[in-house]
Amino acid sequence: MEDTLVSARISRAKKETAAAMLHKMGSSASELINCAYDYVIASGKLPQVKQEQARSQEDFARFLHASTLDIDWGNAIPDGDYRAFMKQERLADYESLG
Repeated sequence: MEDTLVSARISRAKKETAAAMLHKMGSSASELINCAYDYVIASGKLPQVKQEQARSQEDFARFLHASTLDIDWGNAIPDGDYRAFMKQERLADYESLG
């Protein structure tokens, strides 16, 4: 069978990230594309991301808000002691769980 070249436009970051992951798996972009084409030929549809793996920007924004502190760096840290400030904030979070 004669090979042919396939090209596609994707972001450089996506390409580099995927290339590194494929390399760790001992695979290549060519193998990935061949697998994708085989899937489309066999199933007649595009591969879909499992629903539980899909994350929206809203989900990420909620996670980020819940896992970070909103700090007014100009006024919030007494005596410039960042560690004491973080300890105080963590204690407040833990006390609210009780």
